[in-house]
Parts: sequence; structure tokens; C-alpha cells
Amino acid sequence: MGEINANFVYSEAQHHIFHESQALGRFRFFPKGRRLGATRGAAFAFIEWLLEGKQCLWVDTVNGNIDRYLDRYFLPAIKGAGLDYYWNSQKRLLKVSNTKGILDFRSADRPENIEGFGYHVIFLNEAGIILDDPYLYQNAVLPMLIDFPDSQLIAAGTPKLLHSRGRLFYELCQKAERGEPGYYMRRFSTYDNPFLDPDQIKALTAEIPPNERKQEIFGKFIEEGGNLVQLWWFRRYRAAPTDFVRIVQSWDTGNKPKEMNCPSVCTTWMETLSARYLLDVFRGWLKYPDLKRTAISLADKWSPAAVLIEDKGSGQSLIQELQDATSLPVIPIEPHGDKIARMNAETTQIEAGNVFLPDHAPWLPDYETEISSFPNGTYSDQVDSTSQALKWMREQSARFHIITSGERRASTEAYNNG
Repeated sequence: MGEINANFVYSEAQHHIFHESQALGRFRFFPKGRRLGATRGAAFAFIEWLLEGKQCLWVDTVNGNIDRYLDRYFLPAIKGAGLDYYWNSQKRLLKVSNTKGILDFRSADRPENIEGFGYHVIFLNEAGIILDDPYLYQNAVLPMLIDFPDSQLIAAGTPKLLHSRGRLFYELCQKAERGEPGYYMRRFSTYDNPFLDPDQIKALTAEIPPNERKQEIFGKFIEEGGNLVQLWWFRRYRAAPTDFVRIVQSWDTGNKPKEMNCPSVCTTWMETLSARYLLDVFRGWLKYPDLKRTAISLADKWSPAAVLIEDKGSGQSLIQELQDATSLPVIPIEPHGDKIARMNAETTQIEAGNVFLPDHAPWLPDYETEISSFPNGTYSDQVDSTSQALKWMREQSARFHIITSGERRASTEAYNNG
């Protein structure tokens, strides 16, 4: 820890990013974990640079963030140091103690509004998000660094490459790693914030999907793809429990009702208070009316309390026909986000050991192959059916009562009444 002007106290990471690293490169990039404290450290540093009379620019994702940072970081620090200040909310301009220093705030969603001035210091906050636009960097930011020979660029943020964001941030960090003149990069993790309790960081880590932890906690660039789910995360069972909450079936149907362009999949699950057991997997290339007959047959076999069907493509036709012709507890599911994001959201409960697969089943090798190769495998229908079921059970688990094996057939009325 070190004390700088105006009695601002920096962590070692904050001090390195905004002060110590100035001698190490004009273009400096800092991939970081969440909650490092870079924004607070930047506020302290900019107040000091304003007192030195420097012209400064802060670029953020949206204007709403700028307003929050001013209220939470800048004004408390300015007032705590006993400094006078001027803030123009319309121009988004901050001045401190009648010096010549100026801090302009700009939003990256309108890069054309950033152009026009020269600055001693430019800070790109949330660089993992905003450094995805070459125009912003090449046409707006770089030209504003040529007015002063000692001008500097600082970019800090949590990488978002896993979500197809911040490709330019990654490429600029690579330039620094290759040792190109004027470029510097250093990575920080959430654990580098000494103001956070390590137990709180561990709790945060547990809430983040496993494949995102390197990115979100340790500031590492993780390419989209790779294996999202490890087979050893699943636990095994020889005999399913006799007391359970409900049986759930989850359908991911082929894209078009009258074509067999991809398989239709139904996974059947048993839910207990603390776990989910995969009981059965059906996978086949079906046209109508075979799809409808198969859905009815599988429901008769397992007596589900809920039949989840993805509400798109051929699933819409299946939903309509089953609702019109049967009393099955059909629940249309509208998918949100892409299939990688949907499966990613359920990996935490798999890794926690709450999802069980049978020791032996004829369909198990095919299921494990698809799950373990996702998202790089040929098909993902079993993955989609699985993520749909796990999400629904996770969100609805509090709504249903325990039933015993003698009460396996749950009525639609019981489901609707919760």
C-alpha cells in the first residue's frame, strides 16, 4: 500500500496501473478480474492529474456508468480532500481547484462524439467491452494522443473474449506481450484487491460458471469454444431415489416439422430436493406424426409432472397438438440467448455434484460424447434438452412438493397450483 498526493490510498495494483507503469509504456493494457478496484483507483489518479493541470479523457461503456462513478468515487474523494470542483453534467466535464486540468467523460456507444481534442491521459474503462470497435480505437482514440509527447493510454477491464467481445483488447495485449515498443501489459486477478475478503472472492467464484472463472476472476483471455462441461463433474447412481419432487421431460425437436434435418431429443429427469437424476434419453430423426406419438408414449412411460418443449420450429407444432389432443402438462419454453450461454449457466450445478448420470444405460455413451464435446461436436440437441431441463428445475424447485413413488403421476392442476 502507498500514500500519494491528497492522501489517496492505493492498492499495489491500482498504484501500478496508474502511476508506477508510466515508465514502462505509453500504451498500457491491464486485463483483470472482477472487483479489482481499477475504477476507484482511476478516480484517485485523475483527480491528481487534474491538480497537475493535465487534459484528460475517460471513456466508458454508457453514460449511466459515468454518473455512478462520479457520485461514488470522484465526489467523495474530492470532498474528502477538501478540494473545490466544477462539474458540468451536460458537457460531462470535471475540473478541480481552478487548475487548467480538464477531465472529459465520453460514452463508447457514440465514438464519433469522442473525437476532436488532444489529451495527456486517456483511460478506457471496461476495455473488455469497448475495445471491440476498431473505429473507436483507430479513428477516435489514437489521433487524440499526438498533441502531447508524454501522452498515455490506459485500458483496463475484464476480458470478454468468451462472449465474442473485446477482440481488439486481446490483440493489443498480444502486441504488448510480444514486446512491441511503447506497449505494456500486466494481468491482475480479483485476489489482487487487498480490500476484499478472500472468502468473499471464493463465494463469488462459486457463483461463476467454471469455464468463465479464468476470465472473470483471473483476467485471462478465454477463446469461445472448448469443452464447457467435464464428465467427471457428474456423479453416478445405480438406483434412483424412491422419494422425489417430480419427473420432468425436456424436448428439443428437429427444426422443421416435416423434415428430418436433425434429431429430436427428449431427456427424462427425476428431481429431488438436492439433486437431478437423468433417467432416460430418447434421440431419433422423426417426422410427424411419429414425433407426436413418441412424445405421448414417453409421457405414458414416465408420468412426468412437466413436459418442457422448446417453443420454436417443430416444437411449436408439437406443443399445439399435445395441448389440443392430450391432458399432458405441456410447458412451452422460449429459449433466451445462444445455446452456449444456456448450457454455461447450468455448469455450476453440474460441477457442484448435483447432477447424476446412471452407471449403465444403452444411451449413455452417446450422451456423454455429445456433452463432453460441446460446443465443438456435430450435434447439440442432447445438450439443449439438458440445459433446458436443468434451468427449469433450478428456477421452479421451490414451487412443488415432495411426492413418493406411489404418487408419480402428477396432475396438471397440481402443477399449475404449485
